[in-house]
Amino acid sequence: MIIATTFRYFGKFLQYYTPEEICVSFLMSISVVIFLVGHFFIGCCSALAVWVLYIYLITPDAKPQSSEYGIYDKTTFTSLGSHPQISRRELVCDRGKWFEDKEGRKLILRGVNVCGSSKFPLNCQTHVTKDFYNTTNISFVGRPFPLDKADEHFQRIQACGLTFIRLLVTWEAIEHAGPGEYDEEYLEYLLKIVRIAAKYNIACMIDPHQDVWSRWTGGDGAPAWTLELVGFDISKLHESGASFTQQGYIMEHGDNTGFPCMHWPSNHHRLATATMFTLFFGGNDFCPNFMIGGQNVQDFLQGHYFSAFSKVANKLGGEENVIGFDSMNEPNLGMIGWKDLSKESIYMRQGSSPTFFESFQLGDGFATWVKNYSPSLVHSGKILMNKNGARAWTRNCVWEDQNIWGRNEEGIPELLKPEYFRYRIVNGEQQNIDIQKDYFMPFINKFRAVINKKTHSAGQYLIFVDRVTNFETTSISEEMCASISLESLVWAPHWYDLVPLVTKSFRTWVGVVRDSRFSLPLVFGRENVVREYSRQLLLVSSCVSKLNSGKGIPTIIGEIGIPFDIDNAKCYSTNDYSRQISSMNITISALDRSLLSGILWNYTPDHTHSHGDGWNGEDLSIFSEDKLVNQNDTNIFAGGRAFEAVVRPYVMRCAGTPISMSFNIVSRLFLFEFRHSETEMITAGTVIFVPFFQYQNLPVIEVSGCTYDLDTANQTLLIFHDETHLSTHTVKIYPALCPVSSSPKNLDDIL
Repeated sequence: MIIATTFRYFGKFLQYYTPEEICVSFLMSISVVIFLVGHFFIGCCSALAVWVLYIYLITPDAKPQSSEYGIYDKTTFTSLGSHPQISRRELVCDRGKWFEDKEGRKLILRGVNVCGSSKFPLNCQTHVTKDFYNTTNISFVGRPFPLDKADEHFQRIQACGLTFIRLLVTWEAIEHAGPGEYDEEYLEYLLKIVRIAAKYNIACMIDPHQDVWSRWTGGDGAPAWTLELVGFDISKLHESGASFTQQGYIMEHGDNTGFPCMHWPSNHHRLATATMFTLFFGGNDFCPNFMIGGQNVQDFLQGHYFSAFSKVANKLGGEENVIGFDSMNEPNLGMIGWKDLSKESIYMRQGSSPTFFESFQLGDGFATWVKNYSPSLVHSGKILMNKNGARAWTRNCVWEDQNIWGRNEEGIPELLKPEYFRYRIVNGEQQNIDIQKDYFMPFINKFRAVINKKTHSAGQYLIFVDRVTNFETTSISEEMCASISLESLVWAPHWYDLVPLVTKSFRTWVGVVRDSRFSLPLVFGRENVVREYSRQLLLVSSCVSKLNSGKGIPTIIGEIGIPFDIDNAKCYSTNDYSRQISSMNITISALDRSLLSGILWNYTPDHTHSHGDGWNGEDLSIFSEDKLVNQNDTNIFAGGRAFEAVVRPYVMRCAGTPISMSFNIVSRLFLFEFRHSETEMITAGTVIFVPFFQYQNLPVIEVSGCTYDLDTANQTLLIFHDETHLSTHTVKIYPALCPVSSSPKNLDDIL
């Protein structure tokens, strides 16, 4: 029996080749050897232990059968509604760590980023090489979706309760034609989109989205002319090694085979991206004589960035459902603060990984040997880059002009000022750099002033601030600069589960520990993983806890989500999304446990199984047209991915202080506990989103010290607490036909 079982496990190992199978097969082999050499008792006991380990490791989370979820015909019935989302006029963010409304209710905002394909113009996905270097005749009208499809998508988003969206708008979308040439058609389209969103009680924050500066530096965001005016030849950036793009990779290799996943962040340590961010944030200090149009390069670039998004702010000024603006997605300060230009990054080691000095040489046409890391962080020798001597510049290298590097008598490059970006000169004296205080906060203050320069009829915009990306530390708890003005400010960092994001693999039983000095680097057991990830989310929010005289400012996790192509995207052929559901459930359960607001990444209406979100191979959309069994399916939830975990009850407005919130996707039991204030009378009710998707029949609702009213059409539970009751109240929601104590239905064995 033991030998037969062993061969069975080996068979599975050969077929699926998962980490669990490797571990179990190896340990079972040892057990068999022990048994065969005569230690029968020890061999049997060890085999039994391995079998138990096998069951524990590969058994995924349980979930109800799909027939238990609501199916809602969007053509036959009126739209599934939702409670009105907060408006700009009524949102209060200056009373501490909670968002509040005018009645004093504490808010938890939940939504989704719309959308992943807004990073690029129509028909310009990153796997499309045609016209990549043609920067004329492009348009973002239709991003995130055509106007005639907007109602359908917003109806679905509202039905899921994700009514606080982060609407992606790139600088390129507004000003792609040239400096000061704004796309008025796109601005008008954007106005129509947010007005359609308002019909479905959806509030928006505008996200000036960028990744590693632009499409020609491996990401998205800035127009091509920003690179060209600085002196880059965008058609030579990939070839020279000054950037790494999917388009360039396909042109180089002939197809997309072997394109490395999650490789785009490596551009932060390549010439083009590092140069543009350094000039954008620190041109006055580090290139004081670099002028464009009579201005220093920093003032020129920032000025056009501010002007572009002030156009959006003014266009949407009267729309009350537009809450505010993110300042910049995942900002990076390039080389500012870098201590030694000859040293490589600590953690940004992906594929060919030049130091900044090596990137200077590559950009100037020198074939250069650089360290290679494959897989990431694992040194695998050196690789010769820029064999053909392509030159990224159309002018002299700006950093050679600053005498940071030069050439010796033999013409060989040499580094002259390795610490050039480590200090700044103030009144003739060298000072250590404080990245936040010296460079990032001044940018935030200028951006806020420009966005709110005009008096808007719907009120002042909130400004959402993301953390500065720093790949030289694993810390997620660096405190925000205390000198920042708190007016209209919201903390909006990002958080992801690193295991599935980086490895494209997920197991419910293991997670990565971060920012904990006295613990193992891994945590085991599903509940422990949720607890650890909740701790991390609270650490992220604690970065601003000392601001506002110790009361803090509100936090919303601007991006949080999972990749769906884990385990080699097997789900697309098997239609078994159990691992994805489990991964999403752990992520959102941690968010629930933390009682934080959060916005999922992302909803991409034109997602496909073959190319994911259409950008650098990423595949995180919670919706896919390819998941539709029938393109004419009238079920509003059709096409949804991991909706079993995504669409869940949550508290939208609490007439008191939330204490705990949780949802079990097996029993579909929702638990919420809150405490009403004994000194501050709040007459408005507590609002809870109760999704039809989870409760197609009237659920059982149990409350303590409260009365309630369930509005099924708007998926809303309104609770009024009794002031004479004890200050702590509990709310319990579960399906009428499924007692809370019932045993869950297990998933099929996915292995």
